[in-house]
Amino acid sequence: MALSLNPENETMLINRVCWLAARCNDPVQARVLFESWGQRFGPVDRAGLCPCPAKPRTNRILKVGYVLGDLKNHSVRYFIEPMLAGHDRKRIEAMAFMTMAEDEVSEFLLYT
Repeated sequence: MALSLNPENETMLINRVCWLAARCNDPVQARVLFESWGQRFGPVDRAGLCPCPAKPRTNRILKVGYVLGDLKNHSVRYFIEPMLAGHDRKRIEAMAFMTMAEDEVSEFLLYT
């Protein structure tokens, strides 16, 4: 009902995607659901959001930490995996912390 009144409401649509993905037994289909939402509503241009531009220090490594409960065999994996792989390890030291028990996917993502 709500989507028929406002079919462009991205919050309602992501909630629907999450609901459908949680009930889907096919991880590829879950990925397709999230990717289709992302293609429709992203990427967002955030260039004008920072009130003062930061001047990066090029002489040190940036340390980034991820705290995740879904870094396992879950649809979030399909978003985080390319992001973790895309870090320039000479410039970025990425760390991930699980809030739930690890599985074979989380071990692969955390230790590669």
